[in-house]
Amino acid sequence: MNQDHPLLLQELERIAALGLPFDRLRGRTVAVTGGSGLVGSYLLRALAHVNARHGLNMHLAALCRSPARAREALSGIAGLSCLPYDACLPLKTPLKADYIRWHSLPIPWARCRPTCWAR
Repeated sequence: MNQDHPLLLQELERIAALGLPFDRLRGRTVAVTGGSGLVGSYLLRALAHVNARHGLNMHLAALCRSPARAREALSGIAGLSCLPYDACLPLKTPLKADYIRWHSLPIPWARCRPTCWAR
């Protein structure tokens, strides 16, 4: 994705101007699972733009199967941490996140079952 594309920049600016309580994220660490995927990478770009526009001093982390691919795809995000993570396994990372946006789903479904689905 071209990070300098005018439509992307316009959309990121609209998100940053929404008037949401972004100040709650000041100084926080936010981790996003699936950070190298479509939804995760867009969310990280949006958070990075909000961070820069509002001076929140957030730390962003992409949790993904391929940290190298995430670093390449998200190279425009300064200070981004890219950490290995498989949605089919328990989260084991030294990262101390204040918020984790969990949206990656294990596919194929038969391969695993996250512990949060256990009864």
